[in-house]
This record gives sequence, structure tokens and C-alpha cells, in this order.
Amino acid sequence: MIYTCAGCGIYGVTWNSDASKIAVYCRYWKPRNGGSQDTVDYTCIKILNTSGALQDSIGIDKAKGLFGSFDWSRTGADNFAYTAMNVSSNGLEFVSGSDSIYTPVASSSSTPTFVTTGTYPTWSPSNWTFAYLPHSAGGTMSLIIASGPP
Repeated sequence: MIYTCAGCGIYGVTWNSDASKIAVYCRYWKPRNGGSQDTVDYTCIKILNTSGALQDSIGIDKAKGLFGSFDWSRTGADNFAYTAMNVSSNGLEFVSGSDSIYTPVASSSSTPTFVTTGTYPTWSPSNWTFAYLPHSAGGTMSLIIASGPP
């Protein structure tokens, strides 16, 4: 074990291309209604070295959280791909058709760039594009491979 997140849950993990760093998606909860922990207070991606030392922390907009997986690019540019979703006062609220895939540089100083609407993005081996699942109002999911770079 190289990292323990006090006061939060870890909901995803991904390696960088040269295996020198690992990123974890952390969700911090705040007590509500007599102590139950069902309201998201803060979400972030923490970048660690292989010894578990924190290298950077990328905060996600408080009104959003991550949905499903997130992925670190395979080669070249050091980017993430993740899906942001709305977070309501009652916990997590998936909003069909409006969840957005973003591709920020793996740094707290970067600004996420909207790419498309969908969930579970994963980079291609060359980073030319990525595959993802689009969401439809009827709940049907299909695998899409985007054409060209995101």
C-alpha cells in the first residue's frame, strides 16, 4: 500500500505513460442529517509518485464530480480524460445526455477542455483519439471510437 486517503473515498486509479506516477480520483464527503455521509463536498484527482508522495492535486468544480472511470494518456501529451457530472444536494445525480468528457493536462494549473458528451473515456494506444460510451435518454449505451484527436 502506498497511499491512504483520510476522510475520503478513492474511486479510480490510472498510471501515467512511463509508470513513474499514478493518479487517484478522491471524493470527500461531508456529514448530513445527523452524521450520514451522503453529500459530496469536494472531488479531486491526486497525482502521486510510485512511493506514494503527493506530486499535485487537481480540484474538480464543486458543482461537478467524476462519473465512471478516468484515464491517463498513453504517450506524448500528459493528459487525462474524464467525465464530469452534476452533483445535487442529495448526493450524486447522473444527468443523462449532459455529462461531458473533458481532457485536462495532468496538472493543477491546467484548464479542462470539453471534448464530447459521454462516459467512461479511454485513450487509444497512440493518443490519437479515445473510445467512450455515449448516453441516450432511453438508457441505451453504445461504444464509440472518436475520429481524430480529441
